[in-house]
Amino acid sequence: MPCDSMAKLRGLAINLGERIVARITAIDSSDKARFFARSYIDEKTCNNISHAFSNHGNSETDKHKINLRIVLTHHHLLPIPTLESKADHFLGPFVKATTQTINSGTVLKTLAENNVDLVFHGHEHECNVAKYAALTNASSTVTVISAGSATGTETGQGWCSGKATLNVVEVRDDESVWLVTHRGLKGGLFTSTQHIKLFDSVDLRRI
Repeated sequence: MPCDSMAKLRGLAINLGERIVARITAIDSSDKARFFARSYIDEKTCNNISHAFSNHGNSETDKHKINLRIVLTHHHLLPIPTLESKADHFLGPFVKATTQTINSGTVLKTLAENNVDLVFHGHEHECNVAKYAALTNASSTVTVISAGSATGTETGQGWCSGKATLNVVEVRDDESVWLVTHRGLKGGLFTSTQHIKLFDSVDLRRI
């Protein structure tokens, strides 16, 4: 839903165990884009990100919760190494400019200032995990995760189950949060191939 059609972004709270609460909101990253398949996230949407998380933690119950703040978007906010050519092609910068979030620095700064922990996106059909940190105004570190493709689709080449990937976020008994990547096998099966610790429980102890 376009962000300018509502006064605030609405968040969703999901309990993950006794103490961890996932607080999730989504933004339409293409709502204000004017050219090609790229993304532009305007100032109003950035301000709405703050509103989406501003009412959490006011009750006595909430004060004892561990908050995992998550934003869902479509376009990527950080470079994805596997998509970068080793050569400097004439049209390379043009192609990248037609698919990225062109004001990603502003968006990431907004996310960090609002203590967003995780950003999930798709768009480029490649798995990637990276972090952004702004060392001002007591900002937090934002972990950005690319979803890859559940069907192994490559533009112009179709789909292939052997190239398919799925990301699963696990909350373990010690309240640590992990990313588990599952890669496709022939026959439509998946196997877990990568386990990355995203957070210890102490990393999320904030309202």
